[in-house]
Amino acid sequence: MNKSEIYLIVFWENAGVDIKLAETLIKKEGFNCKLTTGELAESDQLRFVKRLYYSSVTNFSAKIERVGAGEIIVGVVEDSNPNYQLMHTTRGYSSVNKNILTLKKKLRRICSVNDGVHLSDTLDEAKHNLFVAFSKEYAQLKRSLTNLKFQPKWITCISDVFSLLNVSLDYVVQRNFHEIFDRTAALHGDIDLLVRDTQAAALLIDAKPSTNDETRKLYEVTVGASKIKFDLRDCEENYYCPSWAEDILRRRIISKCGTFFRPNDQDLIYMVAYHALFHKFELKDDYLTFIKDNSSALTDYPLSQWDNILRSLARFLEKRKYEVSIPKDRTVKLNPFHYVATGLTDNSHTTRKSFLPEHHARSFVNHMAEKPKILFNKDFTLSHATIFTREETPWNLLVCKSVVVNDLNFAPYLLNEGFQLELYGNKHAPKVFSYFFKKNRYFILMERVNGIRLDKLFQNDRKFLEKNSEKILMELDSAELLLKNKGIQHRDIREKNMFITPKIEVKLIDFGLSCSIQDKNAALPAALKNTGNDCEDFNRIRHLITSLSR
Repeated sequence: MNKSEIYLIVFWENAGVDIKLAETLIKKEGFNCKLTTGELAESDQLRFVKRLYYSSVTNFSAKIERVGAGEIIVGVVEDSNPNYQLMHTTRGYSSVNKNILTLKKKLRRICSVNDGVHLSDTLDEAKHNLFVAFSKEYAQLKRSLTNLKFQPKWITCISDVFSLLNVSLDYVVQRNFHEIFDRTAALHGDIDLLVRDTQAAALLIDAKPSTNDETRKLYEVTVGASKIKFDLRDCEENYYCPSWAEDILRRRIISKCGTFFRPNDQDLIYMVAYHALFHKFELKDDYLTFIKDNSSALTDYPLSQWDNILRSLARFLEKRKYEVSIPKDRTVKLNPFHYVATGLTDNSHTTRKSFLPEHHARSFVNHMAEKPKILFNKDFTLSHATIFTREETPWNLLVCKSVVVNDLNFAPYLLNEGFQLELYGNKHAPKVFSYFFKKNRYFILMERVNGIRLDKLFQNDRKFLEKNSEKILMELDSAELLLKNKGIQHRDIREKNMFITPKIEVKLIDFGLSCSIQDKNAALPAALKNTGNDCEDFNRIRHLITSLSR
């Protein structure tokens, strides 16, 4: 078996190397080598250097000024016996071909500039480098170096975009494969990619940001006379749960046409389902048809209705410990109804201040207020509070709390409730979707807790309390510990502010008096029904549960 490998070598214009001397040195070290000349127009130099060094160099203009990229010598070096070891390189420690790295160091010693010679030092880098320089795939060059000609890979059609990506980094086309090469009939405005590294992908395919919003991953690629939009979303962006995104790339497969990489069949079905259910406010028929057709072809249980699709998606995510994550890109919608319905809400990947952008939240609240179902309405000394939902599904999964402050001394606490709830998270409290001001009112849009208040349990269902007291006590311990870990004083821990869910989870509500544990001088209202001391109030409730469940 032929174990030899080939690598790209470039002597930059300012290298100042005697090529005959360099060839002699290369052969003396035991390598085969074939060189040719190359020339780059000034307008092409930056594109070529960016494409060659897309994952390593940060200042491309400085690189060109230092080494020169007009008239160059390029070629192929062959090592018949590669020797891979962990070595220290300009990229840090990595596994490289020690033979090639040693050769590169010797060649650079005879250069006028320190990095006057470029030489690939791994097989993956070589495959990318050779394709960028010669527009030929590695296997083709390895078979024959006859008529070697410098012919940089430029993008003239969409297929060129994918041929560059294929030899360079991990990616998948997320969906709508039928529209990739026929943009005239495309119903979707862009081509959606999941990539290992957004910045590297953009450099590789010469993609320019399409907006000034740094959280957006929308780019334009010039293809002939057209500009094609690409979404370049990476694993850390929370478009999907990061661990799922990593697995999608790891499990990827080549498309039937052999032109691009796509998710495997299982990931593809659930990615489309996830996008349709969580990233859209309206369920689209074309996504339903796609899921139905693909699940019918692959399994004996076709997913033909949205309710079944949501349940199947929730099981898929839960089994693999994937979560519903909140994208950094604020323009990506996140459907709160389906988010709540899965029961798989996520805290660890929450990266933006509010779940919903404010304009969406205002629209939701306005719609709920048109036909409100009042759940709570009371005028307190400190504030007037109204909690309402809307009768019909799925709006009854949400509630809105509206607050008008009566006592300005407590305004800093009452108008900070949304922040404290968001900080506390939704393990032991309702999920906050957004909070905002409208005229003199403070609105918090949040998940409607599915459960029964603890005081109602005490009054009406002692048997349930007795049966589940141990689990409830454990949940109380967890809720109290989470408050301490988050640095929050709730200050109104009482039975009316605790819900017990059907899964025997404790959910705290009414964070209107909460503050930081560092706020030692925070005032308490005179009419407060309990002590305002979280530790004492939790202990009182524990004691009551223990005594009532005996």
